[in-house]
Amino acid sequence: KEDLSRYHKLAVFDLDNIIFNGRFIDECAATFGFTRELDELRYNEKDPIILTKRIGLLLKDKTMDDLLNIVSGIEMIKDIQPVVQSLKEKGYIVGIISFSYLLIANYVRQQIGGDFAYANDLNLFGGKATGEVNLPSYFFASPESICGHAYCKTNALQYACDKYNVVLKNCIVVGDDREDRCILAHAGKGVAF
Repeated sequence: KEDLSRYHKLAVFDLDNIIFNGRFIDECAATFGFTRELDELRYNEKDPIILTKRIGLLLKDKTMDDLLNIVSGIEMIKDIQPVVQSLKEKGYIVGIISFSYLLIANYVRQQIGGDFAYANDLNLFGGKATGEVNLPSYFFASPESICGHAYCKTNALQYACDKYNVVLKNCIVVGDDREDRCILAHAGKGVAF
């Protein structure tokens, strides 16, 4: 049996409905009045890449302050900070892997004391969202990908493992929905929340 003690340990959380009580984009939709458009997109668009790009367009011309005001008002699960602190005391590197936006994930990472955040990058110009979303390469399959999906959080988990010298068996992943099934299955411990 392989000795895993020489490797680091990793704990990864999804953002929406895991750290947040709710979803960031749903709060944006309620605040900015595009709930109907968001629901229609989710119902009609099955390709996750196109869906991500089209949802980004709904945020066009929203300011960074608008977005940060929304995220600061979303309630987080009450014990996330002590959980992160406890994991770090046990030697875990703690991060967020989310299909939400890097601006939001980094804000939350700072609030909870996490080490890294991987998410899609909502383009900002002059302090306003352009509506364009860059999908970082770590979400896309490479020759080393283990899951077979072209665009998947598992690819980002592998990227984090390579960066932090962690084997998948030393990973805990907490997720909540259909898009998290793959990453939960490949982690050493997958927690459906």
